[in-house]
Amino acid sequence: MKRYEEENMIRTKIVNSIAEVDFDGIRQPMIAIYDHPDDFPNKVVARIWDMDKPTDTIMVADTAEELGKDIHRHTGMVFFRRGAEDVPCLLGVWVQERTYE
Repeated sequence: MKRYEEENMIRTKIVNSIAEVDFDGIRQPMIAIYDHPDDFPNKVVARIWDMDKPTDTIMVADTAEELGKDIHRHTGMVFFRRGAEDVPCLLGVWVQERTYE
């Protein structure tokens, strides 16, 4: 059982800025902001997602504002607050703004 758990755990890569993240190959990038999640109980975490699958890349900060400023500065993403059905520690998700031609 332990071997299965180890093989299926996401290896975490922590970046200091979203500018360090290579989004090539991510079909629909999203950045979920978590307030003091179980794995980082004293921090706020931004996890990069590819559609409905988490990637191995996160940013860690003391406040959501720090993460939001960095994401806003380096991406064209917009922030949506969590829905009632989302996990309680999720503050919201940054997504690419759609452009229509």
